[in-house]
Amino acid sequence: MFTTPRRVLPNLACLLCKQASRTPVCQWCADDIQWLAPPGEGENLLLKPDIATAVAHSHIHALKAAAWYSWPFDSLIHALKFSHKFTLADYLCDAFLQQYPVNQTSLPDLLLPVPMTYRRYWQRHYNQAVEICKALAAKYQLRWEPQWAQRTDNRLQHTLGREARKQHAQQAYCLQPLTSWQTGSPPLRVAIIDDVVTTGQTVNNLAAALKAQWPSMVIEVWTMGITPAPGQRRC
Repeated sequence: MFTTPRRVLPNLACLLCKQASRTPVCQWCADDIQWLAPPGEGENLLLKPDIATAVAHSHIHALKAAAWYSWPFDSLIHALKFSHKFTLADYLCDAFLQQYPVNQTSLPDLLLPVPMTYRRYWQRHYNQAVEICKALAAKYQLRWEPQWAQRTDNRLQHTLGREARKQHAQQAYCLQPLTSWQTGSPPLRVAIIDDVVTTGQTVNNLAAALKAQWPSMVIEVWTMGITPAPGQRRC
């Protein structure tokens, strides 16, 4: 059973049920989260047929996540993404860390957050993938690079269906040629960071762009939640 992180945080109520809580999510709500594995037993989710068949991963070596993107975990991610609940980035990453402990995880050289459009950034003033990436980098003591790619399409992923996401992702991103890590020796192993993986098209196409320049690079995807495919919905 997942253990709610015990570090005292400056909130007085659970963000889900609003009951008194010294953590962003109380233990009762945490017990309702559908974790993908028990604590310390996270694995490469591409080894699970129900996930591998639903997620594009032709350029990805490993996929790691904390929980299914369903109630109440989806509400936590949504609050971080749209309601400026930055405390949740730390909570979500604690959940990821409990499934993939430092001493049991082969760590990448660099973390790369999925970018968003400039228009969306100036509307929201932050990128939730960057907030998650910063928290993960601090917990795993890893380097991260925020300006490694640029999103060129203004359409919003969460407004598109699965087929539309596939077509959209193929031309939505381009690598930035002048970032500091690209001017020297590239890292051998990287992890692309996102809040949710639904079809995998976005992260797979970002991975394809990296592999086009560095074919030997090992690319993982670290995400907080995975959306069950149609027909695999969890109750």
